[in-house]
Amino acid sequence: MTPGAPKGRVHFLITVMSLSPQELPKAWADGAIDLVIECHEINGSHLYQQKLFEDEFVCLVRQDHPHIGETMTRHQFLDLRHAAVQLPPAVPNLIDTALSQQGLKRRSVLDIPHCMVAPFIIARTDLIIVLPRRQAMDCSAVLPVRILPCPIPLPRFATHQYWLADVNKEKPHQWLRKAIREFCKGL
Repeated sequence: MTPGAPKGRVHFLITVMSLSPQELPKAWADGAIDLVIECHEINGSHLYQQKLFEDEFVCLVRQDHPHIGETMTRHQFLDLRHAAVQLPPAVPNLIDTALSQQGLKRRSVLDIPHCMVAPFIIARTDLIIVLPRRQAMDCSAVLPVRILPCPIPLPRFATHQYWLADVNKEKPHQWLRKAIREFCKGL
């Protein structure tokens, strides 16, 4: 048993779901979810939240990309073809929002339904993608890709865990939130 784990028979059902901001209130109300881990801000006076970690965006490119040397220029970033993680329409895309605020737009030619698929596509094409540094680092350890700083300023972002007041004092829930928080300290 994990140190500090609740005593007795405690069962957790952990399901990974992708919900739009419009679907979250109903899922909370229906009891379909108790805990959300998210890098987009979720508002609500009925929610508790805790910051888990901060990250920054970087560019991921094929190891031997024919048009990029040791660094990538602003001009290359804007000219090259991008793959982009397709978010639900109601979820703000932090990258495109930041570029738009600077009067810029990337040349997205491929929408990818999930961020975990993206590095495999990047490793075999001349596309580039902007990803969180932690994800890019994990991928660069096992795929022929490399990480480059983004030549255009993009904001750092924070990932939080959110939960409802009615589970705040439940011991198993407290233990799970603490375990997640402790795990994230090592990121």
